[in-house]
Amino acid sequence: MSTSTAAAQTSAPVSRFPLRALLLLSFGVLVTVTAESLPAGLMPELSADLGVSSAQIGLLISVWALTVIVTSIPLSRATARFDRRLVIAVALAAFALANVATAFAPGYEFAFATRILAAIAHGAFWAVVMVYATALLSPAHLGRGLAIVTGGGTAATIIGLPLATLVAQGLGWRAAFVGLGAIALLLGAVVVLKMPPYLASTATHGVVHLHPALPRGIRVHRGRMGRRAAVRVWRRGSARRRRGSGGGGPVPAWVVAGGPDRSRHGLRRADRRLT
Repeated sequence: MSTSTAAAQTSAPVSRFPLRALLLLSFGVLVTVTAESLPAGLMPELSADLGVSSAQIGLLISVWALTVIVTSIPLSRATARFDRRLVIAVALAAFALANVATAFAPGYEFAFATRILAAIAHGAFWAVVMVYATALLSPAHLGRGLAIVTGGGTAATIIGLPLATLVAQGLGWRAAFVGLGAIALLLGAVVVLKMPPYLASTATHGVVHLHPALPRGIRVHRGRMGRRAAVRVWRRGSARRRRGSGGGGPVPAWVVAGGPDRSRHGLRRADRRLT
């Protein structure tokens, strides 16, 4: 591990509002929700082409919703250690391929299976999109930013679904699914190329943030100074300050952020700095 000097200052949140990034995520929500509801606007066409009843076409929507409910939490846990940007991109790519496969479905059973695959990709997308959007926002912008992202779902009902239905009536229902797949694939590429990376594990593990009241120049080994070590450093420094000036107090919650208690080497280094 490399040795680093902990600067005695707190990092200020980014104040610039990331409108373009949020609109991109919102558009992803619009596309995925549109694809979810699209069979509702194409029941006669799908029913006639696939040779099933309208009730069975309705199951294509029901199985999608059930799949998203069942898979979202497990997928969120399974992808927790990966870059959220890449998870979103891969989910959109898988979503695109599944929708294109639906467009070429030779029968109802094949379409049913591809809808499940698309729903799994949708579940993975939903599992991380709000987390990623939150990471892009400062606390002051959180409410407005998340409203923009979730607004994609409303826009899907007002704009996406009618537009996709119009395309399907003019060019056929298969063209509508191909179009949604192409848009999702393009979105995934833009996310990878234009959006900043965000690895959730680096925000909660192996990083130690020291309060400005600690002496300057405390040297720690990044990722090796654990919670317990940092808290002990704070307490020892606080005790010395109380003896000198009567100050001090309990350990604030924000003294340390993340980092397992892997080694006491950082504590010994810090102790030498405090003496």
